[in-house]
Amino acid sequence: MREPRNSGKSLRAMNLNLLPVLAELLRQRSVTKAAEKLNLTQSGVSEALGRLRNQFEDELLVRVGRKMVPTALALSLAPRIENLLEELEDILQPALFNPAAVERQFVIATGDTIILALGEQLIMRLSASAPRTTIQFISIQYVTRRDLEEGKVDFIIIPQGVIPSSVFDEEGLEWMKIYREEWVCIARRNHPGLNGELSLESLNTLPSIACRFDDSSYLHGALPGRLQPDQLRVSQFTLLPLMVAQSDAIALVQRHVANWFADHIPIDIFELPIPFPELDVCAFWSAIQRNDPMHQWLREQIAEIVERGDGPWLPSSHPTSDTSA
Repeated sequence: MREPRNSGKSLRAMNLNLLPVLAELLRQRSVTKAAEKLNLTQSGVSEALGRLRNQFEDELLVRVGRKMVPTALALSLAPRIENLLEELEDILQPALFNPAAVERQFVIATGDTIILALGEQLIMRLSASAPRTTIQFISIQYVTRRDLEEGKVDFIIIPQGVIPSSVFDEEGLEWMKIYREEWVCIARRNHPGLNGELSLESLNTLPSIACRFDDSSYLHGALPGRLQPDQLRVSQFTLLPLMVAQSDAIALVQRHVANWFADHIPIDIFELPIPFPELDVCAFWSAIQRNDPMHQWLREQIAEIVERGDGPWLPSSHPTSDTSA
C-alpha cells in the first residue's frame, strides 16, 4: 500500500525554479562550476542551495576538504530530477505536426452543393497528405451550435446570416468565408412556356420544384416572387436540375450549380425577374478548435481550394477567404 505523503511538504510550497540549480550542482559538485554553467553568480547559486536545503530539510551537498559531496538523499534525487527536467523540456517544446501521421475523423455539417464544391479536391488532398484522416459529411438539418461547442461537429458550412440567431447563433464563433452564391432559375432546354426569358407571369404559371428540408427550414430554394405553391419539394439542390430536365417545372438553384449541369444535361438558365440576395457561404467552428493543428490544417486546405479555384463545382468568381474570431 502506498505511504501517505508528508503533509508538511507540498508542491505549492516548492520553488520549481530551483530544480535546474540543484541538478547542475549535483552534476558539477561545485558552486563555482555550477554558477558558470547556469550563467549565474556564485552568491546566487549559494543562496539557491540554501533555499533547497530548507525545502528538502537536508544538506544535499556537504563540503569535505575542497570538494562537495552529495548526501544520500541528494544521490537518490539526482536521477529523478534529471528525468523530471527532461520531461518538462519535452512538454515545453512544440510538437512536430505531420498530417500523414494523424488518424482522425472530421464531421462537417453542410449541404449537397457545398460537398460537391469542395469534395473532389478534398479527396485528392487527403489522399496525398493525410491518408488516415476521414471527413464525414452530415446534413445540417438537426445540427446545433452546441454540437460545435461540444466537439461533436467540427464545422458547420452554411450561408452567413440566413438562420435566425434564435435557431443558430453565429456570435462568438470563428468563421471563414468560402465563396459567394448567386441564384438563377432553371428550366428544361427550349421550354415552350418561356420563349427565352422568365417573367413574373410564367414564374407563377409554370409548376415548380423547390429544395427545402422541412416546413420550418430557413435554408431553402423557393423562387422569389412566386405566389403559387411548389408542386414538389426535395432535400437536395443537386436533384433539381435532373428533375427540371425531364419536366415542365422550373426551380431556383445556385448559378455555379446551374452552369455545371447546363454543360451536361439539357437545361437553360434564366435570370430572376425579382432580385435575390447573394449569400456568403461560410465555415463556422468553435474556439476550442482554434489551435488544434489538424483542424488548422484542414481549414488551410479548404481556404487553398477556394483561393485557387480548384474544382468544377466552385463558383467562377469568389472572394478571398477571410477569417474572423
